[in-house]
Amino acid sequence: MKDFPTFKEEFAPLPAPEEMAKVIFVTYSLSQGNPIFHSQLLEYVRGAHPNWSADPAYSEEVFRLVEPRVKKFLNSKNHRNIPDETIDDDLREKRLDFERIFVFGKTEEEGSIEIHLAKIYFMILNQDSTYISPTNPHYRGGRPGKDTYDSHIVRFLIKKMGTGSKEFDQMFEEIRNLLPHIISLSQADPEARLELENLSQVISAWQEKHPDQDISAQLEELGIKI
Repeated sequence: MKDFPTFKEEFAPLPAPEEMAKVIFVTYSLSQGNPIFHSQLLEYVRGAHPNWSADPAYSEEVFRLVEPRVKKFLNSKNHRNIPDETIDDDLREKRLDFERIFVFGKTEEEGSIEIHLAKIYFMILNQDSTYISPTNPHYRGGRPGKDTYDSHIVRFLIKKMGTGSKEFDQMFEEIRNLLPHIISLSQADPEARLELENLSQVISAWQEKHPDQDISAQLEELGIKI
């Protein structure tokens, strides 16, 4: 089993609250607020930086900095307006989760890093697939200025665009390296083959709506056949 990837600054102290606030915001954005997905992402970061141990005062400052950014993000034209009270409640839950992992050092994820990354990959894929379905209440269509067929899989995994956090840029690189193995295993499993259909659906929808952006070379490199 492979250990969690670590960075050169593995044994460096916690980043400044401003930097950790960026990590939390990207976690929120990638997970779309999903609490289970959010926890998976935070546990990935803690696994990559096992020495990052915080205290409640640090957590309070981080979330003080995160709050206005999340509210601006969720109340932009790209999202349905959400009452501030609802966002406040959600951020309190996210802070408790952060403190569980970074203050008290309690993590729930077990097994190898490959299993953890595969879970995160399937969560991202299912989320992308959900958002392009007109029958889903979270469908992105019909909102002015919104790219209906935007995809985290395409943007961060295939096109290698930056997430805004080096921790999650590293995570997508790890998933990218693991993807041929995931696809190979999925082809041998009847139930997992449905996930390959989701991947094909997401990429095909994205390509149809972005004909000016050719990703065929990246797909070939990753062994993805549409």
